[in-house]
Amino acid sequence: MKISKSLKLIIILIILTLTTLLMYQNCNQIKLQPSLVNNTSVSTMSGDICTIPALSNRDKVKFLFVVDMSASNATPNRPPEVLGSDLLSQRIIAIEQFLQQNCATSLTNAKVAVTGFANTNILRPGTQCNKGQFKSFSDIQSTIDFYKQTDANLRAACNTGGGTCALYTTNYQDAVNCADDIVRDDITNPDPDGKKSFYMTFFLTDGEPRTGFDYVLGSNVYNTFKNTIVSKIQSLRQHAEQMAMGLLFQPIFYGGDYLNRADPTGTKQNLANDILSAMADAGLTNYVLLNHINQLQLCNYLTSGNRIPFVLKTFVATNLTTTKRGDYLLADSDMDGIPDKDEAARGFDSKNPRSMFPVSELLDGACFGMTKSQCLANPKTGCGKPNYMGLTQCEVDKLGLTNALDTNGDGFLDIMRLIKGLSPSLNSPVEDGDSLPERDELLIGRDPNYSDDGTSEKLLVKMSANHISPNLPGCPSGQESIRYNIEHMPLVRTLKTNITDPISTKIPWLKHDQDENIILIYYILTPANGGLPGSPKDQVYAKFLKVHYHGHILGEIPLTGVTERDGFYLIGEIGDSFIP
Repeated sequence: MKISKSLKLIIILIILTLTTLLMYQNCNQIKLQPSLVNNTSVSTMSGDICTIPALSNRDKVKFLFVVDMSASNATPNRPPEVLGSDLLSQRIIAIEQFLQQNCATSLTNAKVAVTGFANTNILRPGTQCNKGQFKSFSDIQSTIDFYKQTDANLRAACNTGGGTCALYTTNYQDAVNCADDIVRDDITNPDPDGKKSFYMTFFLTDGEPRTGFDYVLGSNVYNTFKNTIVSKIQSLRQHAEQMAMGLLFQPIFYGGDYLNRADPTGTKQNLANDILSAMADAGLTNYVLLNHINQLQLCNYLTSGNRIPFVLKTFVATNLTTTKRGDYLLADSDMDGIPDKDEAARGFDSKNPRSMFPVSELLDGACFGMTKSQCLANPKTGCGKPNYMGLTQCEVDKLGLTNALDTNGDGFLDIMRLIKGLSPSLNSPVEDGDSLPERDELLIGRDPNYSDDGTSEKLLVKMSANHISPNLPGCPSGQESIRYNIEHMPLVRTLKTNITDPISTKIPWLKHDQDENIILIYYILTPANGGLPGSPKDQVYAKFLKVHYHGHILGEIPLTGVTERDGFYLIGEIGDSFIP
């Protein structure tokens, strides 16, 4: 059958119409992306974590070293098989070196006291045992020199067989009583600044619990002696928890070889191990047993509650210089929570996070939905020092924050929620109608305020954090070892920041050059099963990296005045109040 020309024309018109409709429908599914999205790049990074917690840098930490000064440390005239445990005063030198290492010097306003123990009071120079012991690191040297000289005098006396040598004997009970006096007196008479202190007590000994007494392990006399010591430590720790910031008591036995030579039966060592383990339990630490004094590394034991198992609560990696809004990945060069493309239209500066200064010190992003002129109608000044995440008391007040770290306890830092377009104080998750809950969207970098199931994978973060076994070297039994891998971190072109206000200049990670991205990697540790009485709160560890848009890592950004472990900084504990 032949088709007429008019029918052919009608068929052609129908085909063209259908084709046009299909093309229009497909066009509706294409998301026109700005150049920032088309030009994204990526970076990768990996590393390991041990969940052992650290002393909080926000506390005023006071170190108390209770040092065994008995004759067993310095007996050069004895037969070789029972030479003294520390003929070179290494335990005292270890304290001196500890005070020069970053693990101690990074703790702001820390102080130290050193007291020797034996059966004589002459070891406490120029003062009573319980008075005026804590000093700054720079002022403690004369006390350390005193104990070095005391050790030298003791070696000389023991070498000549003088009677003074016999007077220097061990008594754990006297030593713990002395520590109790020092700490209680310091709590009763706080420093002029009025700040409460956290007490880290190191108990260093090489000998039996009490020289000259023939205790039998498990006997009533022995149990009474041990329980008296343990009760004293428990009482002191509870007092420090109630009246100060807490206390840990860390026993370290460094004379294993010596005591085994002096008493091959092992009786004295067993007594020491039993009591020191109980003392560690009472002090919420692990008992440390060393065979030789040269194994003493005090920084290794500087861990808050290392007897308390900690677990990984949250691991997050995010690009602070990007924010996903709708279908687009946008630059937020100054990391204030307002995308670069929106700042000028609202009157803000995309290179400065507090561009209202000096009229107002408030972070630009805290002016939710407002223009600069609208926000300046209620200026904020006197904001004070920022915390390590760049937030001040002004943001706490304006945004209804508590600690300005993780106000709602969801594991996402307040500054991250702000940059990603969420209220940091919002307790209930946002529902945006797509397939992922808010938490999952924040982890991979999607917009928690927009249904974006169709987001390209090139715009999303891909990472993992998994337990590994056996534990990492140096990671104690009972703690977790974690290996993290960031396989895909989207990067964008950024502007060079121009940080001029006195608040932002204190935050080193706010400063970067053009096309540099700031990557925040952080994790939160929490005590397993709620921890023990007096155990630390959740702790936040973070590192900041500069990564160029082309993907190469330019380096880590150091923080000062804060505890550092394996490249991560303890930026705070999640509590009930803001601490700058």
